Amino acid sequence: MGQVEGYKDQTWRDAQPGTYDHLAHLLFLRLPTGSSSGRPILSKETGAVVGAVVGDRTDRVKRGRKGWGVSAEAISELFSLPGLTLKNKNK
Repeated sequence: MGQVEGYKDQTWRDAQPGTYDHLAHLLFLRLPTGSSSGRPILSKETGAVVGAVVGDRTDRVKRGRKGWGVSAEAISELFSLPGLTLKNKNK
């Protein structure tokens, strides 16, 4: 169990959900365990996926080691990139 501490944009500035800020990264409390990279980060309230674990890093602004992930918004935007074609694995 952990808690999202905040979001960052591409240039590592603070970003806020519900605004026009780009939510590229998220920091969360409780360090991820080894081999947890790629696992979903879920909202306790809604059960929705809010991101995926990348690893951990030191947050110089708030001092200390934090879990680090990529936001669901950033992952979703990857699927709208021009030229991206997905292959159906069932065929």
